[in-house]
Amino acid sequence: VVAQLNASYDSGLYDCCSVMCRRLAETLVIEAYESKGRSGELKSADGNYMMYSGLLEVVESDTSLGIGRIGLKGLKDFKRLGDLSAHNRRYNARRDDIDRVRDGLRVAAEELLNIAGLVQVAGRSA
Repeated sequence: VVAQLNASYDSGLYDCCSVMCRRLAETLVIEAYESKGRSGELKSADGNYMMYSGLLEVVESDTSLGIGRIGLKGLKDFKRLGDLSAHNRRYNARRDDIDRVRDGLRVAAEELLNIAGLVQVAGRSA
């Protein structure tokens, strides 16, 4: 996913990039909860994972997850940007749209990777 979002950014495909960033954020939220054995908190009554808006509601209300204010803002910013790029037929993302919010996604990704235990530290998993 990261390789695709980087390639789309480098190629000037900013709608694609914003959707891939949203996908990354959604995936990392699920990975963090799965690593804690808490994936059920993210599932609807039908047993499927909630849509991203539902995932964000769970993360926002979860004080034990440990995601910070900047990371949470990054998750929200890329939900909004990804939604615009995927669902608004008159919107086209631009480089500055992504550049303006990318630091928040980087913080969120780093936090969620750490929470999920997916960070490589000195050649081993953290």
